[in-house]
Amino acid sequence: MKLSRIMLALVAVAMVACTEPATRSVDSITSFIAEVEAQGMSYGDAEWAAADQEFERLCAQAEANYEGMTPEQQRAVTKAMGEYNGIKLRLGLKTIQQEATKLLDQAPSLVEGFFDGLTEE
Repeated sequence: MKLSRIMLALVAVAMVACTEPATRSVDSITSFIAEVEAQGMSYGDAEWAAADQEFERLCAQAEANYEGMTPEQQRAVTKAMGEYNGIKLRLGLKTIQQEATKLLDQAPSLVEGFFDGLTEE
C-alpha cells in the first residue's frame, strides 16, 4: 500500500516535470484563481496578503514564459489576471456591505446612546 502511494507520487511528479513551462504557468494561475474564488470570502488581511504575493509570483512566472505560449494560453493567463482582480473587488465589496449592514443594525442603539449622552440628568 505504501509502495503504491510512493509510485503514484513519483508518477505525478514526473508528469509535472515533463509538462512544458508555458502549460504549467497557465495551469498554476488558473488553479490558484479557482482556489481564491472558492475560499476568498473567508480570507482575512494576512490571507489576502499571502494570496497577493502568490499571485505576483505566478504572474512573474507566466510573464517569463509568455513568449513560449500559444495565443490561447496567453489569453487564458491574461483572463486569469483580470479575474483575480475582479474577484478581489467583488469579495471586498461584499465585506464592505456586510460591515455596513452591521453598522446599520447597531444604528438605533448608537443614536439612542448619542442623545442620552447629550441630555443632562
